[in-house]
Parts: sequence; structure tokens; C-alpha cells
Amino acid sequence: MELLKVAILATIQGLTEFLPISSSGHLALAEHLLKFNPPGVALEVVLHAGTLLTILIYYRKRLWEMFTKTMQGDMATILYIILIGVASIPAIILYIFAGDAIENFSDNPQLVAIFLCVTGVIMLSSLVAKKNNTEKVGFIHAILIGVAQAFALFPGISRSGSTIVTARHLKIPPAKAAEFSFFMAIPALAGAVILKVPEIMQTDLGCSAFSLIAGMLIACLVGLAAIGILMRLINKGKFWFFGVYCLIIGIMALMFVK
Repeated sequence: MELLKVAILATIQGLTEFLPISSSGHLALAEHLLKFNPPGVALEVVLHAGTLLTILIYYRKRLWEMFTKTMQGDMATILYIILIGVASIPAIILYIFAGDAIENFSDNPQLVAIFLCVTGVIMLSSLVAKKNNTEKVGFIHAILIGVAQAFALFPGISRSGSTIVTARHLKIPPAKAAEFSFFMAIPALAGAVILKVPEIMQTDLGCSAFSLIAGMLIACLVGLAAIGILMRLINKGKFWFFGVYCLIIGIMALMFVK
């Protein structure tokens, strides 16, 4: 049963971390509906590590290119990395001042459902995103996309959805919007892992080492499939489909989950 629970949570994490339907919202509702508590902080950390590994694998060639260009002193690449860091600042600030309070929202399924509906509206707004595209991500772009990521700390608000849609409204092409969004996730996921390590050291793992490793691998593999699906839908202009899904799930949760 432990391995089954871990597999379910890992699959949800892998799918919803990259598909714009909110991993935190789906995990909170899954835990409520299935009537079980997450096996522990260690699992949360390894699931984040699994999705971090997904990004590193999927974008390995691009990341290696950025690394080599940075070592060569390419200013455009260095600026791009700096902008990723700048975009991470709003979420860090919000987490420092309100992180504990926001995490408690996960205990309220009705509130999570409302936030899922908000995600649905955000995703549907991509239908009116400007079609004429810019080629570069600038400082103002990074700040605004970073603010969108900060709001995604609320359970039910999709991080990938809010950042990609914001980037599209700022005229950033779909593929570049997705890349910037996922690269922003690297410090966010790495930070989530690092911040929880001291807590793991002071508590019981909550489940076996085998289950933890299995959970990380499942989250990683499912995440790779999810990114592939997402990129195909973005390129086909069908990103808004996820908005309909989030509205349906959010409304159903409001009606039936107490």
C-alpha cells in the first residue's frame, strides 16, 4: 500500500508539475479524496527532485550549450541566466513573508478548488495573447513572469500555466515562453529540496528508501512525457485546453469536495 500511495502521488506530481493544471492543487485534492496523508517530508523532497531531474534531462543540450557559452563569456547567455535569477526573486520574497500561511491553504479543499478555477481563467486568457512575438526576454519581462510564479505558491494556481501565459501576453514565442518557465523552475525546485533537507534530518523518513527512489523515478519519467505533451499542444495553439480542464475540476471540487 505504501508503494501504491507513493506511485499515485509521484504520477500526479510528474503530470501536474509540467502540465499547467497545478501540482499542489491536485496533490491537495488527491490527499483529501483518497483519505491519506502524504508519507512524509522526505517524499515531498524526492518528488521535487524527480521533476527537477526531468527538466535537466529534457533540456540537457540547451543547458550544456548555456554552460559552455557562459564559460566562454558570452554576454547574451550570462544575461539570460541573470534574468532567470531575477524572475525567481518575487516568489522568494513572498515565501519568506507568507510561506507558512500559504502552505496551510492546502488543508482547505474549497480554497484549492477556487484557485484551480482561477488557473482555468488564466489559461483561457491565452486565447487572446498577442500573436506578434518578440525575440528576447528583457528585465521587465522577467519581473512580470516572476510575479506570476510567486502567485503560483498558492495551491491550485499552476506555476507553469501562469508563467507561460504571462510570457505569451508579453509577446514571447511559445517555445521560448515554455523554456524560460521551466528554467525558472530549476532554482525553485532546487530551493524546495534544499530548504527541506534539515527537516528530513530531524524526522523519520515516513516510508522506505525503495519507495522514495521509486517515487523519484516515476515523477521524473511521467514528467518527461508531460513536457512532450505540453510542447505539442503549445505549438498547435491548443494551450487553452488546460483552462477548460481546470475549470471543470475546480467547479466539481467546489460542488462535491467538503
